[in-house]
Amino acid sequence: MGLRKLQFPITLELTSQA
Repeated sequence: MGLRKLQFPITLELTSQA
């Protein structure tokens, strides 16, 4: 599953927008 691989960059983008 590539969810974990996608979760990493997604979490980083969310933290950058926060």
